[in-house]
Amino acid sequence: MRLRQILISAALMFLTLSTARAALTPTDPLAPRPDGITDSRVAAYVDMNLPLPAAPSPLIAEDKIVASSYYDTLRIVSVKNNCSDFFGGPEAAVDVFNRLIGQVKKHYGSTDIAMEMSGSISNVLDARTQKQSRTFDKVKLNANGPFYRSRPNVETRVGSYRPNTREARVLIFLHEMGHVVRGADGKWLLPNDGDDESLSKRNSSTIESICGNEINGLSHSATATILARKTEDQFSKIQGTGPPQQ
Repeated sequence: MRLRQILISAALMFLTLSTARAALTPTDPLAPRPDGITDSRVAAYVDMNLPLPAAPSPLIAEDKIVASSYYDTLRIVSVKNNCSDFFGGPEAAVDVFNRLIGQVKKHYGSTDIAMEMSGSISNVLDARTQKQSRTFDKVKLNANGPFYRSRPNVETRVGSYRPNTREARVLIFLHEMGHVVRGADGKWLLPNDGDDESLSKRNSSTIESICGNEINGLSHSATATILARKTEDQFSKIQGTGPPQQ
C-alpha cells in the first residue's frame, strides 16, 4: 500500500510539472528550451539581484524615457519572434539595435519628427551573423517630437499608437532599425522616407504589422515588467530622490 501511494504521488507530481511547462509558450523568453535552460541573455536582464547590463549609450543612464524604451525594444528583439526574425534573427537584431542606440543624441527639432538619421553612411558586415547593415553619422532623437510629447488639439499617431506612449516609442525605434538593416533581397528593410511623410507613415505601418503583437504584449509581459522595475531602481540610485533628468 505504501509503495502504491508513493507511485501515485510521483505520477501526480510529474503531471503537475508537465502541465506547468506546457503553459509556457515557445515565444516566452523564460520558457525552458529543449536543453532545459532559459535564454541566457534574457535571464541576465530579469534577475532582480543583478544590475542591468552596460547600455550602449550614456543617454540611457541620463534619460528615464529613453532607458525604458531601450529595454522594452531589447526585450522584443533579443528573443525569437516574428519581429526579431524580420531584422535577421535575435543575435543580428540586438547587434544592430545597440549600434543604432549607441549613436543617438538628443536634440530639439520640429514637433512632427520623432527621430532622424543623416550624415555620412558606413556599411557594416557582421562577421558572426553575416548580416549587412549601415550606420549614419548623425542619429537624433527629437525632444519636441512624438517620442516625448503629444500635441494639444492635434490628432496625430505613430502607426496606430498615440504619441508619447510606451508603444509609440518602441515602434519609433523599430522603424529606424528598418532603415539600417539590409534584407535578403539586397534592399533596406524600409525605404528612405526622410522627405516623404506619407511614406514614413506607411513604413511605420509595415513595422507595426510585423511587430505589433510583440509591442502590444509589452504591458502583459512579466519580463518587460521586471525590466521596468530594474530601470526605476537604476534611476533611483543615479538620480537620488529627485526626478530623472530629461
